[in-house]
Amino acid sequence: MGPGRGGGARGGAAGAPAAGGGAAVGQQRVALAECFGADNGRVARIILWTTAAAFFSVSGVVALLG
Repeated sequence: MGPGRGGGARGGAAGAPAAGGGAAVGQQRVALAECFGADNGRVARIILWTTAAAFFSVSGVVALLG
């Protein structure tokens, strides 16, 4: 299949979201890091820690309000 016909790496229809959405975000992170010459490991650690911090801060606010 050609470009735009669903024959890409995911094998889904063109424009269809990846299963769960996480794979697409990971691919974008790697592409951006390579484009700008960033360290992939550092970018991954930053994403991990900010996601964890957001989870715990939102959980804390809900516990205080709840």
